Amino acid sequence: MKKKCIDYAMDYIYKFPKTESQLKTQLFKKGYNDKEIEITIKLLKSKNYLNDKNYCEIYFNSECVKKGKASYIIKNKLIQKGIDKSIVQEVYTNMENDISKGIKKGIIKEIEKYKSKGFEGFDIIRKLGARGYSMDEIKTAI
Repeated sequence: MKKKCIDYAMDYIYKFPKTESQLKTQLFKKGYNDKEIEITIKLLKSKNYLNDKNYCEIYFNSECVKKGKASYIIKNKLIQKGIDKSIVQEVYTNMENDISKGIKKGIIKEIEKYKSKGFEGFDIIRKLGARGYSMDEIKTAI
């Protein structure tokens, strides 16, 4: 017997947060109908268990602020996960200072790594560009 849609959804988002789009796709794959999915998503959103804006903030914090990854790549990943571009841009704008500081630390760490491997000057900049960092981000860090 199939679990109730809400029970399955809660189990699915319990360990790792998901976007609304990811949850909707998973529920369709499990054979739930449009009405069940709509009711489930509405309920989860009302209890703030499903919130794309919060997901976006957590993801930016984890990937850009703490790990120093390029914002361009992270923005694209969030859009691929089904988050609306306007939400991604709004969250990015609100967190821009923290994100910039994290990216700067990430670039400096990458530069040190490349220097230890014997790379210099333009080769380092080229490699940073290949990792998704913009020239503005690289210039700011240097």
